[in-house]
Amino acid sequence: MKRIMISSLAVAAAFALAGCSSTLGGADAVRSGGGATDATAAESVPAPHFTAELADGTEVDSDELFAGRVTLVQFMASWCTQCVDQAELLTDTAQEHGDDVQVVFVGAEQDEPADLQAFLRDHAPSVPVVVDPDGSLFERYAVVEPPVTAVIDASGGIVRMWPGGATEADLRTELDALLG
Repeated sequence: MKRIMISSLAVAAAFALAGCSSTLGGADAVRSGGGATDATAAESVPAPHFTAELADGTEVDSDELFAGRVTLVQFMASWCTQCVDQAELLTDTAQEHGDDVQVVFVGAEQDEPADLQAFLRDHAPSVPVVVDPDGSLFERYAVVEPPVTAVIDASGGIVRMWPGGATEADLRTELDALLG
């Protein structure tokens, strides 16, 4: 428990200092001293639980979203140009892995549901987007500025997070480690 608490605080501190960055740092630097490592479910930190509303008005529980398969969570905003590239990368990556991987977006508090719906229609039509009207989800996941990409393992633990978004190579490495 102490290890998880220390890891969580270190991740939060790293993200608070990192902001939006196009380079790796944040959780990667905390976990491995700056280099990439293989991640396993045993190394994950439990993802904060939440109940929220999707952009289409449906209420959802994070246990339902994350349970049983690897989830790529994209903290995004409809006005974020980097988020467009990330949306396409994440949806393409998830499609390659079929039912083993899903994608969920979390929209920034400044976004109206209609703006999020338009973003999804244009860039990721089949992806659920969680509305974060007060910024509490961004805060609970230590996200300062979008985009931030997180990998949640099938047990609901955060394996890795990238401020500035993940690259295709980043995602392949993590998914290969988690899916075998």
